[in-house]
Amino acid sequence: MTDFLFVANDSCLDFVNTEVMLDGVRTELLQNFSDFAEWLETAGIASAGDADRLIKGWSDTRAAKSSLQAARELRSQLRTSVENIVNSGRIPGSLAGALNRYLRYPRLAAEVRSANGRLQTQSRWLLEKPADLVVPVAYLAANFFSSADYSAIRKCENPECILFFYDTSKNHTRRWCSMGLCGNRAKVAAFRERN
Repeated sequence: MTDFLFVANDSCLDFVNTEVMLDGVRTELLQNFSDFAEWLETAGIASAGDADRLIKGWSDTRAAKSSLQAARELRSQLRTSVENIVNSGRIPGSLAGALNRYLRYPRLAAEVRSANGRLQTQSRWLLEKPADLVVPVAYLAANFFSSADYSAIRKCENPECILFFYDTSKNHTRRWCSMGLCGNRAKVAAFRERN
């Protein structure tokens, strides 16, 4: 199982962060369809049962390879959009069309439950075939880009890091993807430089 990073404060940016720098080399964390299904499970989008069923039933099929390719292409478009926001505060005009292409056939079901004298709804994605896996990612991205404060979207200040995050800190002063990954390294390097 791949060790995915969930440091961005938003699932859309966590998906963008499935491409990382390891030892100075840009590294793909979505190596195969199983990795993609496992990311969706780890992100809380797919149930463990759905992920296992999809991996066992579809992993070595053309449909799975196509789904993985679509996920990587969507991630590339999302990364470009996030980079544009960080650099200029604007998204590319092509993003809406790209997201709409995946959202044409949403596979979302809702269940209504009675609890404490009120009704509650709980949504879940219907993930029956590989192509269904890209839709929730596009949905997350559409919701993120339509509601996010673009000034709070940041790239880690470590020049060797390519991770992004949504700064939800009180004073909007977060600088690192995470203290454990880049923040502590920067602090140690600054300390050594001073001494």
